[in-house]
Amino acid sequence: MQELFEKVAFLKGLMAGMDIDETKGEGKIYTAIVDALEEISYLLEDMSDRQDDLEDYVEEIDSDLGDVEDVLYEEEGEDLDDDFVEITCPECGEAIYFDLESEEPVVECPNCGQEINIDELLEDACCDCEGDLDSCCCDECQ
Repeated sequence: MQELFEKVAFLKGLMAGMDIDETKGEGKIYTAIVDALEEISYLLEDMSDRQDDLEDYVEEIDSDLGDVEDVLYEEEGEDLDDDFVEITCPECGEAIYFDLESEEPVVECPNCGQEINIDELLEDACCDCEGDLDSCCCDECQ
């Protein structure tokens, strides 16, 4: 960017050294061109500074997103806590995880939107696991 400022300054110096009359036709044109180039230089410098700021900001966002991904993928890689149970949506057949400690009796399938009554699902369990699906050994409840 400094190179561009130097070239514009050089052009101004040339005009001053050539004794170009800035009040006549050609002199007005040359002066206008050099002034426009100078303004463009300032605008480019401002855009370059803003671009640098944006690059820094994007790098920060990328780093923060990486931290979030680490937390999410770390949780996915682990077995779900005892508080969560996997069920199969009766409508679409996709796996759904819900919190046993949640007081919500109905959950919505994130895939198809079907509302599933958890209490009814636990009552319909094929054995006497009494809602403790993590300790249940049958395939029906799992």
